Order: sequence, then C-alpha cells, then structure tokens
Amino acid sequence: AVYRANGSAFAGTQNFGGKKIADTIRFQAVYPFTSRLSFTGRYEHLIAGPALTNAGYKNSDFLAGWISYRF
Repeated sequence: AVYRANGSAFAGTQNFGGKKIADTIRFQAVYPFTSRLSFTGRYEHLIAGPALTNAGYKNSDFLAGWISYRF
C-alpha cells in the first residue's frame, strides 16, 4: 500500500504491486516587493509511478501562491 502523510492508505494501492511510487518536479520563485513584503509562487508536478498507476491514479499538479509580511 502507498500511504499519505497522515498515515491513511491511498484506496486500492494495497491490491497492486509496484515499487516506484512517483517522481516530483518542483519550481519555486520568490519576488521581494520590499524588504518586508514578498510573494512566493510554487508549482509541483507529480509523475505517478507503477505503485499508483496500477491502482488507477494519474499524474497531478499543484499550484500555490502566497504573500509574506515580516514584521
């Protein structure tokens, strides 16, 4: 089985074989507006391996952005 960070299994992964879970590509950029204010953007692409694809899972993408203020 393939487990999530919280300890629960991804449904169906216990029924299929596969040693490789996934590969991840990550890009992150930080843009400072001022010395105290910045924006961070992140993109991640998960390339599902046999342990996930055999159970019907596919590749996935994650996109996030946030503003940080230091005081």
